[in-house]
Amino acid sequence: KLFLSTMASKIIPSEPQEQLPFLENACDATRMLSKRRTLFDIKERFATEKAKYDERCKILEEKEAELTKRDLEFQAKMVRFKIFAKDNESKQKKLARRLADEVKL
Repeated sequence: KLFLSTMASKIIPSEPQEQLPFLENACDATRMLSKRRTLFDIKERFATEKAKYDERCKILEEKEAELTKRDLEFQAKMVRFKIFAKDNESKQKKLARRLADEVKL
């Protein structure tokens, strides 16, 4: 919906188009063809802009997926590091106790 409202303001002119000078004396069929051509041009521009928008959305989704993957990898590394640090801390405390026991002897 946001895309449609944004693109409509860019593609469709806000004010009605003035009659082209050569259409003043033209028959209704010619005016109708001119309006159809204008509508076709607007639809074509809309399709082009929508394709660009869809491509940008696809790129953003890919970037978001990559960031999510990297975030999960980072979290896994943090967990492993915390386990490593806790293990080292317990080893250090154990060695400190042994050293204290040896000093007492």
